[in-house]
Amino acid sequence: MVDLRQTGAIKGIYSLIVISSLVFCVLLNAGCTTPALSRDMTVNNAVIKKKFPYSVSLYVQGGRQSEVGELPQISDEEFKKALVSSITNTKVFARISEGPSDYYLEVIIINISQWLYQSGVHVEIGWRLTNKMSDEIVWQKSIKTSGEAAALNKGDALEAAIKENIQRGLEQISTLEL
Repeated sequence: MVDLRQTGAIKGIYSLIVISSLVFCVLLNAGCTTPALSRDMTVNNAVIKKKFPYSVSLYVQGGRQSEVGELPQISDEEFKKALVSSITNTKVFARISEGPSDYYLEVIIINISQWLYQSGVHVEIGWRLTNKMSDEIVWQKSIKTSGEAAALNKGDALEAAIKENIQRGLEQISTLEL
């Protein structure tokens, strides 16, 4: 009787399976490490109820750089760029200030939930708008959104979830009585 473990055919199939698995993992990780980019998270077409003649300064937190071989992330820098561009495009506030301003908007990434073998990404972002003159919090909300993309491109799903979150946040701010 021939021992199948010793034949070249079995060794060849085993090698093919191992190599295919390794290639799949490399490709999967390559798609996962694409960081979120501000240009793909910028809101252009929000339904803005009111445009305020006030200035706003921004504070963002909770982001982090993507590392090779891990699921995509968003840096604070890219997140802030997306917010600045979105506020500028929608004209919710008259101007964005790096110094003194009428309002202070804190936008903090609370949670990014994503799984290696699923295409969806869930994001929770905390929003707080403070009147700087009175130091009164005029609006505060945690907004949860989701994004979908092809399984090998988690960056697109993350960008979609964050873009929707920014849109919802700005739309809700535009309904306030400031």
